[in-house]
Amino acid sequence: MSNESKMPFEAFKRSLKLQRVIQDQALQQQTPSEASHVALSNKPVLVTTTVGRRTKLAGPMCCQGPAESPNVYYVENLTTGVVAKVHAERLRHFESDATRAELTRLAAQRVDEYVVEAIDSHKFEDGVLHLHVLWEGYLEEEATWERFNADLDELRAFEEYVADKPSLRRKLRERLNIATLLGSGMSIANIARVTGRCRNVIYDIKANRAKCSGKRVRPATKMSPEVTKYVRDYVLQNPAARLSDIATVVQLKFGISVSLSSLSQTILHKEKLTLKVGDTRWMERNPEEAWRFRSFYATEIAPYYSTDQVFFLDETSFDPRHLAVKRVRGPKGVRTYACRKGGPVGQRYSVCATLGVEGIKHRVITTGTFTADKFLDNTIELLGMIPGCVLVMDNASIHALKGKLDALMQLYDVRIVFLPKYSPFLNPIEVVFAWIKAFVHTHFKDMGRLPAILAAFDDVAKKNIRGLYEKHGYSH
Repeated sequence: MSNESKMPFEAFKRSLKLQRVIQDQALQQQTPSEASHVALSNKPVLVTTTVGRRTKLAGPMCCQGPAESPNVYYVENLTTGVVAKVHAERLRHFESDATRAELTRLAAQRVDEYVVEAIDSHKFEDGVLHLHVLWEGYLEEEATWERFNADLDELRAFEEYVADKPSLRRKLRERLNIATLLGSGMSIANIARVTGRCRNVIYDIKANRAKCSGKRVRPATKMSPEVTKYVRDYVLQNPAARLSDIATVVQLKFGISVSLSSLSQTILHKEKLTLKVGDTRWMERNPEEAWRFRSFYATEIAPYYSTDQVFFLDETSFDPRHLAVKRVRGPKGVRTYACRKGGPVGQRYSVCATLGVEGIKHRVITTGTFTADKFLDNTIELLGMIPGCVLVMDNASIHALKGKLDALMQLYDVRIVFLPKYSPFLNPIEVVFAWIKAFVHTHFKDMGRLPAILAAFDDVAKKNIRGLYEKHGYSH
């Protein structure tokens, strides 16, 4: 530390605060004259800088004396040590008895710059190098721990500190090599294999803001309200977009880098847009046909039939392949495989079921796949159970019954309505099938596959089917 320091920095700042304000206002016009050349040598001065229409004062700086040209002076910047030529019109007297160390401290405070005097220690925190820095013009008690970065790397004080510390040099060189491999696009697993270091160390090097590849990594930018609103609108228009895609769009739109964690926090907690399993929509569907069906139902069905008189029919199947375990456990970092057979693995069951507001009204279970003949037998049995009602089904080929529908409707007084093509979202029984398959997947090992299927269909009566009807727009 400099021997010229006479007082703590806080006390020095308070003593010069009023003087700096007065000189910025009253001494602004005190331009040195030709006769004051000798008197200005090694004296503190302020230098005016014009920014737009405003004039700012920089300094204090040290005037070393006159230059070769008239009314031009050599002026030293106390924070950087740079000596430049400045015309007398830009100089203002800075009348003070402060020492050079105190003036350097004041100049650094005015421009938010500080001069490193020496480095006396170092430590690693979370894999990041921190240096204990002594600041020029400050007391030793005011030394601080600073995170290693490109600015500190370029200082002579750092070169002097690591000159007799080969282990520190070796560690920094290793981190630089890892950062170079990261920049080349090599995966973290391969870098760990090549360098022999654990993945956590490599993750730290990738994530920290310290100097790894020769420059400081720019920290992620906070999202402004404008960016947040844009992200919300983009997610609502593109619900299947990944976080990486959203970050790329934001960078192209606003020119800022937003971390994936910031995006996740904003979307989930601030905008309340949760990640969920989306309802399936076929790309081939025609929204106009779905709208026409809604209108038809509202005008032709709802006024004449109650909700209890509306039934939905569809088929589903249970293949043992669907019950195969996909998630397996294994050592960290080692690929683990879930094996399955390519040929027949067991009996396939197909179910034709009819849903009403009280649960499953009718079901037929068969092995293999439903054919048109099996469907006809099931339909005849079903229609006898729901006279005077409405039966809704999709446009599957086996549902056509080759012109027999009109005769069946007249015989059993049942109105049969077909859904538009590629519109399973209009049929609430699709949701019930999802519940049933989840039940089977959970209980088939304990109960057996067929008993689990039967129990799952019986369990549907416990669900709120009337609420499911309302959710699909069939409440009336």
